[in-house]
Amino acid sequence: MKSFLVLMKREIWENPAFYFAPLVVAALILVSGIYNAFYSVGKYVGFERVVQLLGTIPEAARPIMYSWWPALVVVFNMVMVFVLGFYLMDSLYADRKDRSILFWKSLPVPDSTTVLSKLATAMFTVPLFTLLVTIGSFLVLLVVCTIMIWLGGGSAWELVWKPTPLLDGTLFLSYAFLVQSLWYLPLIGWVMLASAWSRRAPFIWVVLPPVALILLEQMILRSQHLVTLIAERMVGVFPLAFRIEDSQVRAMQDNFANQELSDIPQITDLIDPTPLLTSIDLWLGFAVAGLFIGAAIWLRRYRDET
Repeated sequence: MKSFLVLMKREIWENPAFYFAPLVVAALILVSGIYNAFYSVGKYVGFERVVQLLGTIPEAARPIMYSWWPALVVVFNMVMVFVLGFYLMDSLYADRKDRSILFWKSLPVPDSTTVLSKLATAMFTVPLFTLLVTIGSFLVLLVVCTIMIWLGGGSAWELVWKPTPLLDGTLFLSYAFLVQSLWYLPLIGWVMLASAWSRRAPFIWVVLPPVALILLEQMILRSQHLVTLIAERMVGVFPLAFRIEDSQVRAMQDNFANQELSDIPQITDLIDPTPLLTSIDLWLGFAVAGLFIGAAIWLRRYRDET
């Protein structure tokens, strides 16, 4: 276990993009938000007027606070997926390219431990960094909004902090990242297998085989089952892991429109892992991922040449 944790720390040390990428995006979002609030708007209506408006936000505007959270989640999730893609493509290829694999193989650490440490880093460490940056960014936005409302003489507690589902949002986001990592496991395994296999340009080996199979299926069978399967693996976790019904969405929209915040359901009420855990697709994905990861371990053990 100690060597496993040391290997995970090595991955973090060698890949500062895990935390630098979301931090850079967070800085851009915060600077842009503050600039638009104080300067862009204030330039046309006057700073004093902006402060006055923010300080006298009616309670009907409280649902606006709810819209910030999903927007931040979408942005940071896209950044996380982007970072993970490049990390996984390079995870088992880089040390063969620069021959550092000869050094790592001289250590008393089995290849399975090395590969699994990279897998754990992709599934848990990177989402954890993204979670912390997302929450931190949201808190900073709330603090900025609080200061602006105080300048306008309003109550930040009533207008910002009280209607904001901070704790529920954190629990919801933690759950979302976890189920997403589990659902993406076969995709992660495939990219790691391509990284272990390729002598150069791992991106081509990640993309080319699926594209070739898709084209062959369309030409021979006149079907698109593989495209559907890949698309389902990309976004199919959300209908399974969350209780999202049309009637519930309409009710939330009506409550927002009528400012009936007391009738808005808790965000954690949307969490429902039962359909996901009982889905055959999840367990088949684990089996396929096990084959991919096992093949990647075998290739790392015997494929040292570049």
